[in-house]
Amino acid sequence: MRIHRLYSHSSLALSLVTSLLVTSLMVASTLAASVLAGAGEAGAHARPRDAVPAPRIYTGLGFDTCREPTQKALRAWWGRSPFKAVGVYIGGEGRGCSQPGLNASWVSATDRMGWRILPIFVGAQAPCISDARSKKPRIDPGEAEAEGTSDGEDAVSDAGDLGIAPGSPITLDVEAYKRSDTSCVQSVLAYTEGWSQVVRGSGYLAGFYSSANSGIVDLAAHPGLADLVWYGRWNNKASTVNERSLPSGYWSGHRRVHQYRGGAKETYGGVAMNVDRDAVDAPVALVGAGSGAGVPAASAADTGGPGDADLQQSLAAQLEEAVTRGRPGAAGRRSGRSAHATPLRAGAHRGSSRAATAHRRAPRTPARPHRRRRP
Repeated sequence: MRIHRLYSHSSLALSLVTSLLVTSLMVASTLAASVLAGAGEAGAHARPRDAVPAPRIYTGLGFDTCREPTQKALRAWWGRSPFKAVGVYIGGEGRGCSQPGLNASWVSATDRMGWRILPIFVGAQAPCISDARSKKPRIDPGEAEAEGTSDGEDAVSDAGDLGIAPGSPITLDVEAYKRSDTSCVQSVLAYTEGWSQVVRGSGYLAGFYSSANSGIVDLAAHPGLADLVWYGRWNNKASTVNERSLPSGYWSGHRRVHQYRGGAKETYGGVAMNVDRDAVDAPVALVGAGSGAGVPAASAADTGGPGDADLQQSLAAQLEEAVTRGRPGAAGRRSGRSAHATPLRAGAHRGSSRAATAHRRAPRTPARPHRRRRP
């Protein structure tokens, strides 16, 4: 009887062990299939790491103007003006001027002429924008991050349509706002976070423009939100260093643009334009299809020195994270918050960003011509 009981207990134990092993193998098989499926899905949405082009760096003077300059104007200014870079408003509902001549042919011809292009996107603006008369669309505090995501998708689409390749910067233009409104500040940061995630996840560098006295101050508290910074301080000093709103180590190494003078009429080669002046030490557009194949490497005149290996490594890491996590716009979420930053979420809205922002996509009264207030 004792032997029989021991045999029964042993059989039961063996049966349980066998069942556990079979279950474990089934679970492992299911997980492996899920990982492989996820990797395949991720590959459909993100560029492989080895396709990341090196940033093209330009160091020198540039200008930006409301409407894209004509090819005639650019030819007249080339070699006669002190500028070799031009800021161009590639899209966004907040863009103040129509761009009738802005297309892939314009971008290609401008690049071939020698001009370095700084793409700018003007999306929704702060609810507490300083210019109370502005008719630009405002961020909805309850949908801030979702709206940023939607506008990020638009920015990437606009850049691609113009032949501006991944590896290029796209700078989000956020005009001056009232920092005393803390809820408004949080909305701006949440919107920027959503925008940057999509731009980075699509292989572009996320830039951020604002007044040195408002948006730049808040960005400096959350430096992971942008790969490069473009700050407006009209002090007539063509320099990208010693800016009091930026700690000295922040966005160093070819990651800064300083708009140092605004709204000045200048004439070269018999052609006059009203421009803002910029000191540039930052990546510029890579022009060409695909991963940047055929785009000429930055010359010594472009860079004024060696390229920024850290910037390329950062971009590669962001793209690799997008592949790993398996969804567009995922890259940059971790880097989008500094270690000491407070939460940026202004609303818990995710899912379909375009559906969430359908109310903001309704037709609007045309914006007034884009004229920046003094930063």
